[in-house]
Order: sequence, then structure tokens, then C-alpha cells
Amino acid sequence: GGLGLGAGLGGVGLGLGAGLGDGVGLGGLSLGAGLGGGLGSGEARLLRALLAGPQPDGAQLQLALPSALVAGPLLAEGRLRAIAERSGSRLELSAEYSPPPTQLLTITGSMLGNSMAILYIQELMQQLGVLT
Repeated sequence: GGLGLGAGLGGVGLGLGAGLGDGVGLGGLSLGAGLGGGLGSGEARLLRALLAGPQPDGAQLQLALPSALVAGPLLAEGRLRAIAERSGSRLELSAEYSPPPTQLLTITGSMLGNSMAILYIQELMQQLGVLT
């Protein structure tokens, strides 16, 4: 199966593609803005503000992840860094908690970047059988 999302308004396009099937693969992220043609300057500023969120790069999410997932696939295999690079968000680990053994992951960036980081983590968890 697959998931696709696309939206367009005037000269602005936002596209997000993901394939979540047997051979789990994630398409690229495409964000394009041709704000000169179809939108007035006020509309263009509004659209930029909506895409950026309340503060550009100021949105924050916290996840409690299984410690085994963090220590193994995320850190040891370098996937945490790859997720940060692909999403454009900053990912930071905090203290471990138990029981059950969990570790707090803080994701900071734009709302879109944070959403992408979550999608990549969910995709990894699905590949590893952590999510059913």
C-alpha cells in the first residue's frame, strides 16, 4: 500500500510522498514555493507562516521510546543522525526511565520537519516489528 499527500494553491506547491508497503520505502519531500505569480504578498506571507508554524524551528515534541530501540537501531546503527538529517529537525536523547525501560527523545524543529522525523521513526519501528 502507499500513502500520498499533495496540496497546491496558486503558485505554491507542497508535496509529501511515502510508501508503506511490503518493501517499505519513503519517497522524498518536496516543498516548492513560487510565490510571485498566483498569490498576493499578504497571502504569500500567511502561507509561509502556516507552513512554518508558530515559530520557525520552534516546535517541539517528546517521545518515550523503548530503550532497546534507542540503544540498538537508532544509536548503534546511526539512524538517529540520519533521521535528523532527513527531517531537518534536531533530535536529542534525555535520561532513561523504567519500568519499562524507556528513553525520552526530544524533537525540535519546524512542524513539518518534526512530523517527518516521527514518520521516519514509525517507519523504522514498523520495519523492526516494534509496531504491529
